[in-house]
Amino acid sequence: IYDNCNINTTCIADHFIAMTESSDIIEFKLNDLSTIGPFQFSDNVQGQLASAHPHLDIATGEIINIAIEVGRIIKYHIYKIAPHSTKREIIRTYISKKLFYMHSFSITSNYVILFKSPLVINKFKLLLGMPFNDTLSWLRNNTSSFILIDRSDGSTREIETDPFVCLHSVNAYENGNELTLDLICHGDGNPYNHLYL
Repeated sequence: IYDNCNINTTCIADHFIAMTESSDIIEFKLNDLSTIGPFQFSDNVQGQLASAHPHLDIATGEIINIAIEVGRIIKYHIYKIAPHSTKREIIRTYISKKLFYMHSFSITSNYVILFKSPLVINKFKLLLGMPFNDTLSWLRNNTSSFILIDRSDGSTREIETDPFVCLHSVNAYENGNELTLDLICHGDGNPYNHLYL
Protein backbone atom coordinates (compact mmCIF):
# COMPACT_ATOMS: atom_id res chain seq x y z
CA ILE A 1 0.00 0.00 0.00
CA TYR A 2 3.05 2.27 0.15
CA ASP A 3 5.00 3.41 -2.89
CA ASN A 4 7.60 5.58 -1.15
CA CYS A 5 10.63 3.94 -2.75
CA ASN A 6 13.19 5.80 -0.69
CA ILE A 7 15.75 3.12 0.23
CA ASN A 8 17.78 2.34 -2.88
CA THR A 9 18.15 2.76 -6.64
CA THR A 10 19.61 0.43 -9.25
CA CYS A 11 19.47 -0.46 -12.93
CA ILE A 12 17.92 -3.62 -14.38
CA ALA A 13 18.26 -4.12 -18.15
CA ASP A 14 18.50 -0.36 -18.84
CA HIS A 15 15.55 0.38 -16.51
CA PHE A 16 16.49 2.74 -13.67
CA ILE A 17 14.42 1.87 -10.60
CA ALA A 18 13.83 3.03 -7.03
CA MET A 19 13.04 0.46 -4.35
CA THR A 20 11.77 0.04 -0.83
CA GLU A 21 11.08 -3.06 1.30
CA SER A 22 7.75 -3.74 -0.36
CA SER A 23 7.29 -5.21 -3.83
CA ASP A 24 6.52 -1.72 -5.19
CA ILE A 25 9.24 -0.56 -7.57
CA ILE A 26 9.16 2.77 -9.40
CA GLU A 27 10.95 3.35 -12.69
CA PHE A 28 12.44 6.79 -13.31
CA LYS A 29 14.28 8.71 -16.01
CA LEU A 30 17.97 9.12 -15.31
CA ASN A 31 18.32 12.51 -17.03
CA ASP A 32 15.81 14.41 -14.85
CA LEU A 33 14.72 11.83 -12.19
CA SER A 34 11.07 12.12 -13.23
CA THR A 35 9.01 9.00 -12.58
CA ILE A 36 7.79 6.77 -15.38
CA GLY A 37 5.57 4.58 -13.21
CA PRO A 38 5.56 1.13 -11.62
CA PHE A 39 8.22 -1.28 -12.86
CA GLN A 40 7.14 -4.83 -13.69
CA PHE A 41 9.33 -7.91 -13.93
CA SER A 42 8.61 -10.29 -16.83
CA ASP A 43 7.77 -13.30 -14.65
CA ASN A 44 5.27 -14.45 -12.02
CA VAL A 45 7.47 -14.62 -8.90
CA GLN A 46 5.24 -13.74 -5.95
CA GLY A 47 6.02 -11.55 -2.96
CA GLN A 48 4.71 -8.58 -1.00
CA LEU A 49 8.05 -7.74 0.64
CA ALA A 50 11.60 -7.58 -0.71
CA SER A 51 15.13 -6.65 0.11
CA ALA A 52 15.88 -3.15 -1.14
CA HIS A 53 19.56 -4.08 -1.38
CA PRO A 54 20.03 -6.35 -4.40
CA HIS A 55 23.56 -7.49 -5.23
CA LEU A 56 25.31 -7.28 -8.58
CA ASP A 57 27.73 -10.12 -9.21
CA ILE A 58 30.41 -8.35 -11.24
CA ALA A 59 31.81 -11.67 -12.50
CA THR A 60 28.54 -12.94 -14.02
CA GLY A 61 26.57 -9.70 -14.40
CA GLU A 62 23.67 -11.29 -12.52
CA ILE A 63 21.55 -9.33 -10.06
CA ILE A 64 20.57 -11.36 -6.98
CA ASN A 65 17.75 -10.43 -4.63
CA ILE A 66 14.93 -11.79 -2.50
CA ALA A 67 11.13 -11.56 -2.78
CA ILE A 68 9.21 -12.49 0.37
CA GLU A 69 5.78 -14.06 -0.04
CA VAL A 70 3.69 -13.63 3.09
CA GLY A 71 0.98 -16.22 3.62
CA ARG A 72 0.15 -19.08 5.96
CA ILE A 73 3.79 -20.02 5.55
CA ILE A 74 6.50 -17.52 4.68
CA LYS A 75 8.43 -18.05 1.45
CA TYR A 76 11.74 -16.30 0.82
CA HIS A 77 12.25 -16.53 -2.96
CA ILE A 78 15.97 -16.06 -3.66
CA TYR A 79 16.32 -15.20 -7.33
CA LYS A 80 18.77 -14.07 -9.98
CA ILE A 81 18.33 -11.87 -13.03
CA ALA A 82 20.59 -12.41 -16.04
CA PRO A 83 22.23 -9.38 -17.67
CA HIS A 84 19.89 -7.42 -20.00
CA SER A 85 16.85 -9.33 -18.65
CA THR A 86 13.87 -8.42 -16.48
CA LYS A 87 12.97 -12.05 -15.72
CA ARG A 88 13.68 -13.42 -12.25
CA GLU A 89 14.84 -17.03 -12.00
CA ILE A 90 14.44 -18.75 -8.62
CA ILE A 91 17.66 -20.10 -7.11
CA ARG A 92 15.89 -21.44 -4.03
CA THR A 93 12.74 -20.81 -2.00
CA TYR A 94 13.42 -20.88 1.73
CA ILE A 95 10.37 -21.73 3.88
CA SER A 96 9.97 -20.23 7.36
CA LYS A 97 7.25 -20.41 10.01
CA LYS A 98 8.10 -16.89 11.19
CA LEU A 99 8.54 -13.74 9.13
CA PHE A 100 12.06 -12.84 10.20
CA TYR A 101 13.15 -9.30 9.39
CA MET A 102 15.87 -9.19 6.79
CA HIS A 103 17.00 -5.83 5.45
CA SER A 104 19.99 -7.09 3.46
CA PHE A 105 22.03 -10.22 2.80
CA SER A 106 25.41 -11.25 1.38
CA ILE A 107 26.66 -13.06 -1.70
CA THR A 108 29.91 -14.71 -2.69
CA SER A 109 30.82 -16.38 -5.95
CA ASN A 110 29.15 -19.61 -4.78
CA TYR A 111 26.66 -18.65 -2.06
CA VAL A 112 23.78 -16.42 -1.06
CA ILE A 113 23.80 -15.88 2.71
CA LEU A 114 20.66 -14.81 4.59
CA PHE A 115 20.75 -13.49 8.16
CA LYS A 116 17.88 -15.03 10.13
CA SER A 117 17.46 -13.18 13.42
CA PRO A 118 15.01 -13.19 16.35
CA LEU A 119 13.68 -9.82 15.11
CA VAL A 120 10.38 -10.88 13.55
CA ILE A 121 7.48 -9.12 11.83
CA ASN A 122 3.89 -9.69 12.91
CA LYS A 123 2.24 -10.22 9.52
CA PHE A 124 -1.24 -9.40 10.87
CA LYS A 125 -0.11 -6.02 12.23
CA LEU A 126 1.59 -5.39 8.90
CA LEU A 127 -1.64 -6.11 7.00
CA LEU A 128 -3.54 -3.73 9.31
CA GLY A 129 -1.21 -0.92 8.21
CA MET A 130 0.38 -0.30 11.59
CA PRO A 131 3.63 1.73 11.65
CA PHE A 132 6.37 -0.64 10.56
CA ASN A 133 8.36 -0.49 13.80
CA ASP A 134 5.23 -1.48 15.73
CA THR A 135 5.07 -4.74 13.76
CA LEU A 136 8.55 -5.81 14.94
CA SER A 137 9.20 -8.01 17.98
CA TRP A 138 12.44 -9.30 19.50
CA LEU A 139 12.15 -12.97 20.49
CA ARG A 140 14.53 -12.82 23.43
CA ASN A 141 15.15 -16.56 23.86
CA ASN A 142 15.74 -17.36 20.18
CA THR A 143 19.02 -17.73 18.34
CA SER A 144 20.10 -16.36 14.99
CA SER A 145 21.33 -18.35 12.05
CA PHE A 146 23.11 -17.97 8.75
CA ILE A 147 21.28 -19.58 5.84
CA LEU A 148 23.79 -20.59 3.16
CA ILE A 149 22.27 -21.23 -0.25
CA ASP A 150 24.43 -22.74 -2.97
CA ARG A 151 23.98 -20.66 -6.11
CA SER A 152 24.61 -23.58 -8.45
CA ASP A 153 22.12 -26.15 -7.14
CA GLY A 154 20.03 -24.34 -4.49
CA SER A 155 21.10 -26.67 -1.69
CA THR A 156 20.80 -25.08 1.75
CA ARG A 157 22.71 -25.27 5.01
CA GLU A 158 21.70 -23.45 8.20
CA ILE A 159 24.29 -22.52 10.84
CA GLU A 160 22.93 -21.46 14.23
CA THR A 161 24.68 -18.73 16.21
CA ASP A 162 24.20 -16.28 19.08
CA PRO A 163 21.32 -13.82 18.58
CA PHE A 164 22.08 -10.73 16.49
CA VAL A 165 20.46 -8.40 13.99
CA CYS A 166 22.33 -7.34 10.86
CA LEU A 167 20.86 -4.51 8.84
CA HIS A 168 23.78 -4.15 6.42
CA SER A 169 26.57 -6.43 5.33
CA VAL A 170 29.94 -4.91 4.48
CA ASN A 171 31.77 -7.71 2.69
CA ALA A 172 31.66 -11.45 2.00
CA TYR A 173 34.23 -13.67 0.35
CA GLU A 174 35.50 -17.23 0.09
CA ASN A 175 39.03 -18.36 0.86
CA GLY A 176 39.35 -22.05 0.11
CA ASN A 177 36.78 -23.83 2.28
CA GLU A 178 36.27 -20.80 4.52
CA LEU A 179 33.53 -18.22 4.16
CA THR A 180 34.21 -14.80 5.69
CA LEU A 181 31.48 -12.25 6.42
CA ASP A 182 32.01 -8.67 7.56
CA LEU A 183 28.74 -7.53 9.14
CA ILE A 184 27.45 -4.59 11.12
CA CYS A 185 25.69 -6.42 13.96
CA HIS A 186 23.34 -5.28 16.70
CA GLY A 187 23.42 -7.69 19.60
CA ASP A 188 20.09 -7.40 21.38
CA GLY A 189 16.66 -6.05 20.59
CA ASN A 190 15.23 -3.88 17.83
CA PRO A 191 17.87 -1.40 16.53
CA TYR A 192 15.16 0.88 15.11
CA ASN A 193 14.04 1.74 18.64
CA HIS A 194 17.26 3.76 19.01
CA LEU A 195 16.35 6.03 16.09
CA TYR A 196 13.49 7.86 17.80
CA LEU A 197 14.01 11.49 18.79
